[in-house]
Amino acid sequence: MATGFGISQFHLNCDQCEERCDFHCNICGLKLCDSCKDKHSVDQVTSHHKVTQFSDQEIFKFLNEKCQLHTDENLCKLCSNCETFVCKKCTVKPFHKDHLFLDMRELYECYSETRRSEISKIREHLIPTSNNIVRNVGEDVTNIKDMFKNIRRGLKSKADSLKTFVDDVVSGEIDKLGKIEKDIIENLNNEEDTLTDFISYLTNLRQTYESKLLNTDKNDIIVSQRENTTIKTIPIPETHTPDTYEYEPRRATIDEVSKLFGSVRLKANGAKRIVDIDDKLTLDTRQKIPDKTKIKPEMVLRRSAAVKKLKEINVNGVHDGCHISFDIDRLWVSDTRCVIVQAELHGKLLQKINAAGGEGYHSTNKARDLLFADKERRVISKITIEKEVTEFISTEDWVPKCVFCSKITKDIFVGTVKETQGSKIKSKIKRYDNDGLMIREYNKNMTKKRLYEFPTYICENKNEDVCTSDHRKKAVVVVSKSGRHKFSYQGSSQMTFSPNGICTDDLGHLLICDGASNTVHIVDENGSFIALLINEEFGLKNPCGLCLDEENNLLVGQWDKKTISVFKYLDYCSQ
Repeated sequence: MATGFGISQFHLNCDQCEERCDFHCNICGLKLCDSCKDKHSVDQVTSHHKVTQFSDQEIFKFLNEKCQLHTDENLCKLCSNCETFVCKKCTVKPFHKDHLFLDMRELYECYSETRRSEISKIREHLIPTSNNIVRNVGEDVTNIKDMFKNIRRGLKSKADSLKTFVDDVVSGEIDKLGKIEKDIIENLNNEEDTLTDFISYLTNLRQTYESKLLNTDKNDIIVSQRENTTIKTIPIPETHTPDTYEYEPRRATIDEVSKLFGSVRLKANGAKRIVDIDDKLTLDTRQKIPDKTKIKPEMVLRRSAAVKKLKEINVNGVHDGCHISFDIDRLWVSDTRCVIVQAELHGKLLQKINAAGGEGYHSTNKARDLLFADKERRVISKITIEKEVTEFISTEDWVPKCVFCSKITKDIFVGTVKETQGSKIKSKIKRYDNDGLMIREYNKNMTKKRLYEFPTYICENKNEDVCTSDHRKKAVVVVSKSGRHKFSYQGSSQMTFSPNGICTDDLGHLLICDGASNTVHIVDENGSFIALLINEEFGLKNPCGLCLDEENNLLVGQWDKKTISVFKYLDYCSQ
């Protein structure tokens, strides 16, 4: 620590460089050397600032203050115990015995350095970052205006299409009315013509008999007397009154009309803006020493030493647990009878859906919607948390067998099959984006050989590998995001392998239900067998459905059993 008191032994450095500071900006408070002063004066942002020259008296004005006890001495030390400024004579007084004294010049140098650091943080990082955020907010305003402009355009377009639809319907109904009216009038005209002809016939008959009265022949009288003849006429033609119609208008409600337009729904909640600034840039004038007794060791996820069965969930409304999808605090479970139910974690039934599905034919996305395959209608339907059902994706002439929603990319994977000539089956995995537009297909490897025969369950690993359980191929086929075949897992031994439900965990493990051995295999992301995680010792029989909950517990469903078994095989441990 310096002990000298002469002013000439100390000077301040420029805030922009390491040169001696000779100038001071009265606006922004920067201390500047001669060259930096010139730059400061011509800079477009700071050209209006007032820069003045330092003097020793101005820099160390507070060092010239006199001690109240020793008026002939300047204050030069800080007693850290008493937190008062003292002169050199005060330091030897009894009441300052064993106290710690700090040199005022060195204190000022530290104080100045701290303030320069704070100013630098504000000028170089906080203000530019805040300006960037302001620009981002401005861009968000523009984007929001564009978004709602597009929504309004969509509503107007929908209104125009509905108007066209209404015009077409009205035109069709008017055409139908015209045809009915034409048929009725045509029938009436025919009856009118028939009656007109009948009247003409009667007129002619009347005239004939009137003529015979005027020119009666005696023989006619004799014949009439002998045969007792009377006037014979044909009956009056049959006619009908026309059918009558009336228009009964149906009053449409506002809600019914609104439903025709669809709805404007929240797509995603706004997230907190992430400011990419190092924590060290937080303004803090005092150095904080962390308390090591309060520092917690970093926790990592690892496989437990032993698998533990936690509980069983009895799910009402299904015959078995063919497939399971997890949704925060809810379960979606489907059985072999094409029934999907939503249940609470203790098994209480919330809702029930009948769908013509397959094996792994439903999955939940980040928005908590349930997507499920309908193999008869060849569509992927969506049911929202508000229980609105829509047909989301059409697989056209391909039959959907399984579906999976990625929590990483939000993409949707659909396993499909198609019967061709000779009863041969073609299979492929189709990849769609979050809006339902197809972006890629997986069906052949680099040698043009078919990757799949009959996909039944599908999932995605954390490295974005696409994993498919193929029932007929008796293998789990894994390809990269680009479609490159990485490996096909066919079991841990030469024994029969019958893969059913699959899922992946946060460590990149692939977990597979094996119906042949009544086990759950755990495999690493490269296809290497690790262990039989769960076996018949846990009462497992014919496992098929498989998924993980938010606490990394493994949920296993079984054929002909509507209870879901919950196992713990991962733990958080200190690193």
